[in-house]
Amino acid sequence: GVLQLIYKPRRLLEKVVSRLADDGVLAIGVSNYRSVGARMFGSHWRGLGVPRHISHFTPQTLERLLRSVGLRIVYRHFETPKWITAGSVDDALPGPRKKPAKAGAYSMAKLVDGSSWSDTIEVYARR
Repeated sequence: GVLQLIYKPRRLLEKVVSRLADDGVLAIGVSNYRSVGARMFGSHWRGLGVPRHISHFTPQTLERLLRSVGLRIVYRHFETPKWITAGSVDDALPGPRKKPAKAGAYSMAKLVDGSSWSDTIEVYARR
């Protein structure tokens, strides 16, 4: 999640790649700004991570960034953690409407979990 917390993620990746062993693998996990949760909850989406997250990524922008520093993705995984869904509902809705909204949001999360519409992106990349 470090890439989300810095102003110049490309600069950090360039430094990391310069120190990566020839057979090394870089693991990265970030929120997916293209997710269903991001679209449903907008500014209340917990993956947004305001005010800590400075940079936001979609699967395409993350892959483009990695390619630009000489890396290729060798494994990709998408997931929607329950804490993002629950926190998003908590932030978006007041009081008694939360329980049914969470049930609906959990159902939606299960439908997209594992797809590029999930709330998080995990990638492993090599040179």
